[in-house]
Amino acid sequence: MPSPEEAERLAQAMSTCPYSIAVGTSGDQFYNILVVPRTKMWWLEYPRDKPDIIGAISVDIATIDNLVSAVRFRQKDARISRKAPCGADCEDCGLRVQFQCRGCPATTPYR
Repeated sequence: MPSPEEAERLAQAMSTCPYSIAVGTSGDQFYNILVVPRTKMWWLEYPRDKPDIIGAISVDIATIDNLVSAVRFRQKDARISRKAPCGADCEDCGLRVQFQCRGCPATTPYR
């Protein structure tokens, strides 16, 4: 992120993402732990390849394919609205066709 304020803004936006289980910042760094279905892996890779779409200089991702835990993650309920909690407009997103994406589960276009 270009600034601590931008990192905090993104953390606030992503805190209500249905896939997010933890967010945080450290200076101009933004951290997010997500439980993402395999069909949405492109969703993580896209900002890595085009970091400017989220206002970042670079994006690093680390994935864990087999999480060893007795705990089952349940997607958290999100307030349903036209735009995703992160600010994305899924209804007008050109990536929906490219990746056969139904959009964010927190949006009305997903339904």
